This record gives sequence, C-alpha cells and structure tokens, in this order.
Amino acid sequence: MLKQVHFAGIKSLLDVTVDLERFTVLVGPNGCGKSTVLDQIEAVCEMTVPEPGASEVLGKAQRVLTAIRPDEIRTSGTDAVMRWRVGSEEAGEYFETVIAPASTAKAHKGWVDRCTVAALAENRTYRLATNGTTPAAKAEIEAVLIRQFSLRSQRLRLTPGAVAADSPIASTRIEPNGEGTPTVLMKLAVNDPDAFRQVKLDMTKVVPQFQSLRIDTRKGTDGRGNPVDVVCLSLQMLGAGMVPANSVSDGTLLALALLTATHNRDLPALILMDDIDHGLHLSAQFQIIEAIRRVMKVREDLQVICTTHAPVLVDSFEPSEVRVMALNKAGRSL
Repeated sequence: MLKQVHFAGIKSLLDVTVDLERFTVLVGPNGCGKSTVLDQIEAVCEMTVPEPGASEVLGKAQRVLTAIRPDEIRTSGTDAVMRWRVGSEEAGEYFETVIAPASTAKAHKGWVDRCTVAALAENRTYRLATNGTTPAAKAEIEAVLIRQFSLRSQRLRLTPGAVAADSPIASTRIEPNGEGTPTVLMKLAVNDPDAFRQVKLDMTKVVPQFQSLRIDTRKGTDGRGNPVDVVCLSLQMLGAGMVPANSVSDGTLLALALLTATHNRDLPALILMDDIDHGLHLSAQFQIIEAIRRVMKVREDLQVICTTHAPVLVDSFEPSEVRVMALNKAGRSL
C-alpha cells in the first residue's frame, strides 16, 4: 500500500506531501492540484513496472517522461523535482524515484536521470543512470523492482459512452475513460464467478432499478476499422426490461465500471479515481462508498485514492481518510 507521496515543482505542487490511507479522498476547489496528485502517482507507478523483455529496466520510465512537457519538470532548488517512495526512510526500507531538474532533463530529452532503490529485504541502495550501468547491475535492479516494488495502478476518468461501448474481445483492462468494461466483465464472469455475482449484487444496492446484465459477443471493428470480435453489454432494468448499455443512465454505467474495477483481482489493486461522485444520485454516492468498503474487506490489497466535489459525501469517510487541498495567494497547493 502507498503510505505517502511527495511532490516538488510539479504544476501547482511546489512542495506537497500527502499521507495516504487504504481509502483516501482528496477534496478542495478546482485547480488546487487534486488531479495532479493522481496524475503523478499514475506516472511513477508506470515507472516501477519494467516492460516484459525490455533491455533497459527504466525503458518504460523513459517513455513516460518523454510525454511530459519540459516546463512541467521544474527544479525547486534541490537536485530532485519529484520524489516518490514506499516504506520508511527512517528504517532505511523504502523505494524512491528521483527525476532530475529541468535543465538536466532537457539534456537527456526528458529521460530519467537516475533511480535510487533501497530494497526492503536487502536494505541496499542502487543507482541507475541513463548511461554507465553494467548489464549485470541492471538485471539485479530489475529483479528487485519486479519482486519488491512493481506497482500497477488503474486511473479512472470514466465517461458513460466509453463504458457502454462494445469492446474488442482481446481487451485486458479498463481504460481510464471506461473502454474495455464489457470485456473485463465477461472475463470476470468466466474466471471469478463469485466476484461477478458480487458486482451484480452491489449494483442492486447502488442502483435499485438494476436487476441483472447480459454479455454477448458479435462481429465488430477496432479503433482502426479492422474486423474483430467484440463484447457488448445489456442491462436488465426494473420497468424497462433488458436494454442496451448505451440506453441506461450515466450513473448506472459509471457505477458498473467502478465496481468491476474494484472486484477484479486481475486488475491493478491501486485505483486512482477522479470525481467518484460523478453522475450518481446522492444516495447512490453513499452506496458506492459502502460497496468499495465491502470489497476492501475481501480484497486486502485494494487501495483507492479518489477526488470529489460533493461536500456531503465527505461524511461517508473517516476524518483520517480525508485530505483537504487548497491554493495559497501565489497559486500554490497547500
């Protein structure tokens, strides 16, 4: 579980530390840095997962950083602009990623300058530069990363149309906008029937009109127009019968995607969710929080970090789970 993140010089996050719980909600006005926190956690999680067969342990990190505009990688007076760690610095048991100042990053075309890893088990520190590290050292670092610190996250910025859309049968995850939900649900029904039944049961509590769902396959096309087999969803709703997914309410679709993500053990256990209340009736907002808590009792590795603009929804969280963000007069996050 992530326990703390620290950011420096990233957009409005000049020098911000956020302590995290298993369920954490970020609240505050627009532009105060809530989504930026989620963006940066997502990016650094990607850095910790080496691509299969990659010759460079940080190959993925390099590609992630080349997508970040140089003016978003700024120095704050130290030799590191963003730091992320798991574990305890005091105990010498932590994982830390360091990104170089903007001047150095530009020289390396946005590549990671170095990554410092202190292995939880061995309590040793490795330094990996973009050049000069031996293949043997890289292999050792990669083994440590995969064994100890490989973290995956699901970033969800769900849109109803994407959740309802037919998805290629080859899909393996839920995309941030919700694409892939039908295929992931189909695979959940086959591989973990108990979890699939729980998704449907939780749906009845969040959306009382929901009764069941049907999963079908048919011929369709992928994003490039190539013919592929696709998975499509229909939902049985009280008073309406079985209807295509794109005919039900936005809140129903968003709840279905979120519950699918939380219940599915094949998907990343760290969920980063923008506007968890989006599209949901007030009572459904509270029900979705309770549903996630029920999943957490079964799925012990699940951690959810979310944002909300609904002040009343904060009442469904413990005080220790709420992080209030704001901006000072200089436009910096507090």
